[in-house]
Amino acid sequence: MTIDAAPDAPSTPPVLVREDCLAWQQAGVTADGLQMIDPDGLTTGNPPFQAYCDMTTAGGGWTLVWVYGFTNYGNFNAGTNAVTPRPTWGAPATGGTPTSTTVPIGPTVPGALDFAQWQSLGANLLVESNINHWVSCAPGTGSLVTKTSGSMTCTLVKVVPNKCTSSVPTSVAFDAVSAGLWKSSTYYYWEGSTTTANWPTHDPCGMNQENQVTRLAAPYGSIYLRR
Repeated sequence: MTIDAAPDAPSTPPVLVREDCLAWQQAGVTADGLQMIDPDGLTTGNPPFQAYCDMTTAGGGWTLVWVYGFTNYGNFNAGTNAVTPRPTWGAPATGGTPTSTTVPIGPTVPGALDFAQWQSLGANLLVESNINHWVSCAPGTGSLVTKTSGSMTCTLVKVVPNKCTSSVPTSVAFDAVSAGLWKSSTYYYWEGSTTTANWPTHDPCGMNQENQVTRLAAPYGSIYLRR
């Protein structure tokens, strides 16, 4: 007589969505790439979305929220130069470059997560660019995600221009035109208007000067967040 073997016990289905890139890293994902996340919870708020995760830089677990280029990189300090696209953080009122709510799916693919969702991913920043130093910053009295001017504690992650190779910003500030990271003056300034005299400073010395890398074919910058 033949006895049929007992059926295998059902396996537990894999988790397909996690809170953010840090949660994926804590679950064992170590490679950079796309993951499905839902920062405000599966049963409330906004639906899950695909996000790019940096799992290797500055401890990893970073969620990409913004990638931008420039409107007039060749004339960097001109009033017509600005970052593009910009997040939906409400400035400037006039002359602004296009805003974006399209989540960037790669470190050089332009786009921005809706700014209203940034807080849910954490207040720690990783700022990358191929024309300025990479820095990671923890909030102090200031926070980019809450639009609060004040101090931040920043660490140099990667030297890009061969200038001011130990310099980091010390605060975040907001004005009617945009936002930026500051040292003695602007270090990163995400100027969003092409009709003012301001320009999108990317100065590794934090002196609001043209110390950025020049003559690149595809200059970019990006911001990641982490809890």
